[in-house]
Amino acid sequence: MRRVIAGAMQFVRRVIAGAMQFVRRVIAGAMQFVRRVIAGAMQFVRRVTAGAMQFVRRVTAGAISLIVRIFYY
Repeated sequence: MRRVIAGAMQFVRRVIAGAMQFVRRVIAGAMQFVRRVIAGAMQFVRRVTAGAMQFVRRVTAGAISLIVRIFYY
C-alpha cells in the first residue's frame, strides 16, 4: 500500500513539474512576443516621429524662406 501511495505521489510530482515547465515555457514565449510587439511599436513610433519632424522642418524652412522673400521684395 505504501508503495502504491509513494508511486502515486511521485507521479503527481512529475505531472506538476511538467505542468510548471510548460507554464514557464508559455510565459517565456508570451513575454518574448510582447517584447517583439513593443519593439516593433517603438520602431514605428520613431519612424513616424522622424517623418513628422522632417515635415515640420520643411514647412518651417519654407515659411521662413517665404517670409524672407516677402520682406526682401
